[in-house]
Amino acid sequence: MSLGDLMTGLLHNVGNMESRMVSIVRCLKLLDIPQEDFSQPRNEDKSWPSKGMIEMEEVDLRYRPDTE
Repeated sequence: MSLGDLMTGLLHNVGNMESRMVSIVRCLKLLDIPQEDFSQPRNEDKSWPSKGMIEMEEVDLRYRPDTE
């Protein structure tokens, strides 16, 4: 019985360690993402919308083909 408890505790600890290592790897990958250069002035695109607004007309959406 104690061997089973020992194995359960060992597997629990290994799972916790693995999840912590995955978190570290994800953080390191985020550090590798190149940063945008904000030191130069931005060229404003005149075709870019001036308002943050979306208009949708006559749009039909459904989750599955057999639903209403």
